[in-house]
Amino acid sequence: MIVFLFTACSDLESDIDSEDAKKTIQNFFTALSTADTLLLNQVTTGDFTLYEHEEIWNRDSLLSLMSATEGRIWEIQDFESISRENIAHVYYYNISRNPEGRSWLESALLIRNDGRTQIQFMHSTKLYLSN
Repeated sequence: MIVFLFTACSDLESDIDSEDAKKTIQNFFTALSTADTLLLNQVTTGDFTLYEHEEIWNRDSLLSLMSATEGRIWEIQDFESISRENIAHVYYYNISRNPEGRSWLESALLIRNDGRTQIQFMHSTKLYLSN
């Protein structure tokens, strides 16, 4: 019984590793590019918020936008992750491969919720640099 309790408590407090965090971010963009509403719901929290340029998005507004993002391809570069317990802060460059010529500097707050790593907040700043 003591071993079970120790294991359960350590699972609650374990850090979100960098691979899990990156996979969650990649799944977010996969959901957008494939119009996978189930995947988008899995990788975002119910109170998800995205600040992008002059817009504030939530899960519902992204779901309504998905037809416009279908077929796009994004590539995550220079991914960094800092985590403590069930929270991770990540930041990376997001390069558009389809269509080409777009890029963003992004950061996100991820949480572990019911054993699943999800994005709670994301900030995206468009870069006006050529790739």
